[in-house]
Amino acid sequence: MRRIRVLMGESLVGTIDFEARTNKQISTFRYDAAWMESGFAIAPSMPLATGTFYSSAPGLWRLDGARSARRRG
Repeated sequence: MRRIRVLMGESLVGTIDFEARTNKQISTFRYDAAWMESGFAIAPSMPLATGTFYSSAPGLWRLDGARSARRRG
């Protein structure tokens, strides 16, 4: 698994994890706890919320598997 730290200036927004699984790639994003306290949502389809956003296709994200896939903004 590869992990990328997402920064805005010097502030940690969250992390993206990439994992290759049989014939597809899974990407996840999670906001950092400190960003949750004073930051903002970085995309309309990724509201500022605890939990993990999942994507198995380019441009698609969903939160904790409870929401249907949406186009990333």
